[in-house]
Amino acid sequence: MNIEARKIELINWITQIKNEELLYRLEKVKSERDNWFEFLPVNIQEEIKESIDQANNGILINHEKQVDKLEKLI
Repeated sequence: MNIEARKIELINWITQIKNEELLYRLEKVKSERDNWFEFLPVNIQEEIKESIDQANNGILINHEKQVDKLEKLI
């Protein structure tokens, strides 16, 4: 089954849900997905923020070099 068919199947299933707790849990999954940055380790968040600040100031780093740096933090 391709991704589009799976999404339609899920949409159809969700429209039939009558269990309030299940709907709450699905909403929580959506919320967590929307707030993915908050679930990263603090040191990774700080590196990302620093990288954004540097890019905004015209200080750019080669992608491979940055990936190597982040992999060492994980």
